[in-house]
Amino acid sequence: MSTAEQWASAPHPMHVEDVADFLAACPPPVHTSDVEAWRRRVEAELGPGALPGLVELLEIGSPAEQDAAMTTARALGAEVWAVGAEPELQWRVTLPGGSPRTIHPRRHARPRQL
Repeated sequence: MSTAEQWASAPHPMHVEDVADFLAACPPPVHTSDVEAWRRRVEAELGPGALPGLVELLEIGSPAEQDAAMTTARALGAEVWAVGAEPELQWRVTLPGGSPRTIHPRRHARPRQL
């Protein structure tokens, strides 16, 4: 069972592709005055049902998708922290009302040296 399946207890989980499409069309603003408007849009258009998909993106997404998923999950009340550094980076995730979990991303910005 994948991490996302374990956390799919949200009322109506969104499919990971729908969550990824939202993030591609509406990336999180960085240090702009648009942060509050973006946060309201995340809550209105995604809501808690997006959390399992966001967790899955932390595991399978590109580094850019992982960063967007982290920011979006935080906007929905999850605690998400990077642990370590590339290429050994892991995500420490606690969903609202849940227990902490560690996510091991499959994709890294800097691959491991063989």
